Amino acid sequence: MDDLNRFLDELGGGDPALAQRVYAELRALAARQRRRAGGGEASTTSIVHEAYERLARQRSVDWVTRAQFFHLAARAMRCLLVDRARRAQSARHGGGAIAVELADADVEQMPAEELLAVDQALVALAALDPRAHDVVVCRVFGGLDVADTALALGCGSATVKRDYAFARTWLYRQLTGAPR
Repeated sequence: MDDLNRFLDELGGGDPALAQRVYAELRALAARQRRRAGGGEASTTSIVHEAYERLARQRSVDWVTRAQFFHLAARAMRCLLVDRARRAQSARHGGGAIAVELADADVEQMPAEELLAVDQALVALAALDPRAHDVVVCRVFGGLDVADTALALGCGSATVKRDYAFARTWLYRQLTGAPR
């Protein structure tokens, strides 16, 4: 916890009020991630702390902007929730592809099986178009708006909108098996 406090203090230039706001935003982000993953056993606090541990292991990261920090935090939270879903899935079922439609309403209550299918599709999207992948992570998993996503990724709002439209269409086809 001391490392987390020191990190947040450095982020806020020693301003404890700013550090508390950042921590509160991380908790809100974790709560959204938790709802999207279907709840599970993890508490919001444990998600924040595990994501911090993953971020702290990255030695060469420079926190340039608030949006970039939260983009990285969203990615860390997504990865840990997917890892947990994989463990639960492998223990219960043994895999199997399923059709999933990626829509905002569906993501909120996404069961582990669907989250794993989305993760597989996102890995394939990252190989095809890394920026479109990052846009989806920021928008869907990070809850960032178009402007914050553009800031986090260092591109324009029009690019974010275009990449998001492409990614949603591509993911829909991947997840539902719709014709290309």
